[in-house]
Order: sequence, then C-alpha cells, then structure tokens
Amino acid sequence: MKINSPNIDRKEIGNAGHLEQHIFAAYVLQAPVHRPSCIDATEKMANFVKAVKFYNGVECPILGLGTYRGKNQEVYDAVKHAIRAGYRHIDTALIYGNEADVGRAINDSIKESAVKRKELFVVTKLPGSCNRPNLVVPCLKKSLSTLKLSFIDLYLIHTPISRVPLGDDILDSNGKLDENGDDIMDDINPVDTWKAMETCVDLGLAKNIGVSNFNSQQLQAVLDDCRIKPVTNQVECHPFLPQTKLRKFCKDRGIVITTFRALGGQVRKPDAPSILDHEVVKKLAVHHSKSPAQILLRWQVQQKDLIVLAKSTNFQRIESNTAIFDFELSEEDMNELAKLECNFRYVPFLEGIASKQYPFHIEY
Repeated sequence: MKINSPNIDRKEIGNAGHLEQHIFAAYVLQAPVHRPSCIDATEKMANFVKAVKFYNGVECPILGLGTYRGKNQEVYDAVKHAIRAGYRHIDTALIYGNEADVGRAINDSIKESAVKRKELFVVTKLPGSCNRPNLVVPCLKKSLSTLKLSFIDLYLIHTPISRVPLGDDILDSNGKLDENGDDIMDDINPVDTWKAMETCVDLGLAKNIGVSNFNSQQLQAVLDDCRIKPVTNQVECHPFLPQTKLRKFCKDRGIVITTFRALGGQVRKPDAPSILDHEVVKKLAVHHSKSPAQILLRWQVQQKDLIVLAKSTNFQRIESNTAIFDFELSEEDMNELAKLECNFRYVPFLEGIASKQYPFHIEY
C-alpha cells in the first residue's frame, strides 16, 4: 500500500472544511465577556464537559474543539491549551493535513499528565478520495499512525461524495482531476463504504463510527443494510440552517447530530450573511452580557440533543467558547433565533454537485 503525505485539496478545503469563524465580539462597554482562565478550568470542567450518550451507551463531550485550517505549531499549541482548559473532545480529519500536530499535542498532554487517554474523545475522518471500500481500513491505519494513537474514538465518512483516488492503492486526501482541473467523481455507494467502516470496529481501530454530510436517504440506505449503526451524522447547523427535519429523522433512529460551522464562517460570496453580525444575535449578546459567539454556541447546547464543534486556535476564544453553561436563553430568545432560519449553507459542496451522491439535492 503506497502512502502519500496528506496534501490538502484546495477546492475541497475551500468549500467542505469544518471552519467555524470565531469573530470574538467583545462589546466591552455593552456586554463584558467572561473569560475563564486555565487556573479555574478544573473547577469549570465538570460544567462544560457535559456529554451526549450515543445509542450504544458511549458518551461524547457535548463541546468539541474543531481543528480545521489549524496548522503546525499553531494547532499544536491550540490543542494543548484546549486540553489544559478542560476540552476532552478533539476533532480532526486527514484532509485537514494536521493530524500529526494534533496527535503530538494529545500525546504530549498525556505524557505531561494533563489528561489521560481514556478521558479524551478523538475524532478523525475518511476523505472522499478514499471512499472505495478497499481503502477505508488502510486509510484509518494511516491516520492512526500519523496521530500516534492505537485507536480512534470516532471515525467518520467525511462526505458521501466520492472522488477518484490518485491511484488504486494510494491513500491521499486529493483525488484525480480532469483536464479542466475539476475533481473526477467516483461512483461509490456509501453503503459499500460503510461496510468497510464496520470492519474498522471489528479490528479495534475505531471505537465508534459515523457519517458526515449525509442526507436522510443516504442514512436510511446505510441503516437498512448495516451491522453497526452510525452513532452520529456531523453536519452544518446554526440558526440560519437549524436542520430541524434532519435532526428529527436522526433522533427517531437513535443517531446524534454533531454540528460544525456553528458560528457561520468564511464564504467566497461577498454578499453572504454573517450570523455573528445579525442584529438579533448581537441584541441577545448585549442582553446576556455575552459575545455573539457564546449566544450561538449556547443555542446549540441548549437543544439538548446536539454535539457542537467550536473551531479556534486563539487561546482567548478557546476559553471563552466554554463560558456557555452559566446562562440560559429564554423561550422568547429561542423563538427569536428560530425566525432566522433561511436555509443558508456556508458549505454547499458545490465542487461535488455533479456526483450521484451529492447530498443536498433533496430537502434534508
């Protein structure tokens, strides 16, 4: 099996990565923001490392650190700081190109007695260029070798959109391109990929398996022909796109939703709406003496059935993102945020729209 170093596909990262753009609006005069220090993090840890229980009894911390776009020493420092601050859920992916630094931070934190391995919930993902069943187990083994971990707590199919790999036995986050520089789509049934994911559990390489960016039909197809049910579906979710119907679909089948882009994010369209800057979000931030980011994260965890990823490499934001368990949004607040729904996606996966497995051709 030929293993290439993880190169990041520029187009997929531009559209499909899990970036939560943390614009920390302090509102110094209007709404002072609580910024917990690492000194009192231990006392607060029990408060914010709350867990959601999967159908199999495994618990996953409700708040996770997203690492998309974090690189080198920056992401290493961020992960170590997050662990010291009490984070126990760390999310990465082969396509992010940072598994080595994330893994180094995790292992160094364990060596320094900042945390025990059994206290951590580490997630990584299978890239769309490795959705062919014969590549799934080798790809996870590659990620584990890079992370320097013996197992992963949760392994996800990153996307149902499959791309033709660079070679029959090449493990790489990039796929083949056509003469125009566009991705060549691979016609892989996600059910076939899922069966190989189940083998990852059989081999003890992954404790839990799940999917990301799957629609209801794709999920149902997996459920109709699986030995091991997905524990989660990781999808974009925020008040602009609350995923109400997909969440109900998953809940009815015992699948937990994990959310990314909780704070919106960078998009290429200059006229794209900013959820952090929405007047309703800013008004609630002032009312609760919180930042807009904290209001949006509180909206997520107050749903009770969501796991949320908050991406940042900024130490202050990493800490401030945990200060969401000392207040509640009222029913009126939640109703105001519900009115923001407009079905807007920050991550539409347009580069994969030609794929037979493009997930957003249907409502949910």
